[in-house]
Amino acid sequence: MTILQMAVLLAFACCIISFTWGMTRFFRTVGRFSLGTRIVQVAVIMFTLAHLIALSRSHAVSMTLGFGALGLYCVSLVLFWSSIRVNRAKPLSAVFSKDHPEHLITRGPYRFIRNPFYSSYLSALLAGTIASAQPWLLLSVLIMTIIYYLAAIKEEHKFEISPLAAEYMQYKDRTGMFIPYLRFSSLHHRNSG
Repeated sequence: MTILQMAVLLAFACCIISFTWGMTRFFRTVGRFSLGTRIVQVAVIMFTLAHLIALSRSHAVSMTLGFGALGLYCVSLVLFWSSIRVNRAKPLSAVFSKDHPEHLITRGPYRFIRNPFYSSYLSALLAGTIASAQPWLLLSVLIMTIIYYLAAIKEEHKFEISPLAAEYMQYKDRTGMFIPYLRFSSLHHRNSG
């Protein structure tokens, strides 16, 4: 096993340990877990094992793929821990919870994206797919993107029917769901003026 492969496995382990800590120690549960929450838990366990097997069984990782994956794992960890930091005083509820939003966070990574936790998880999945050079792992990225998209839509609906609706709509207009929202029209107006 090369040093680069060990670094990739270490980065993967850091992500998994962080995410597990978040699920068990940070996110709050309101009542019983919903069916959606259970589906996410099962999918995460299955895909974590698939990525672990693929990463540990892959042959020498190319420099390009290895460093690309390490970069994505770093993005994942930065997004995750910066999101934890800005939500530390008022932890968020678990995915697919049935509670109503009590506050809107617009600082830290939330200045640019509405769902930095989901972006963090998807970055880690993409990193594992790249590092292992196993195209079949793209299925994990696709399935979890769909699940997190559905969760994000549900969360947005909860905001839209809450007392935070007007503030949330303004926030939604200036941020992306999973990646930063670039407004090319505003760039065009600045450059042409």
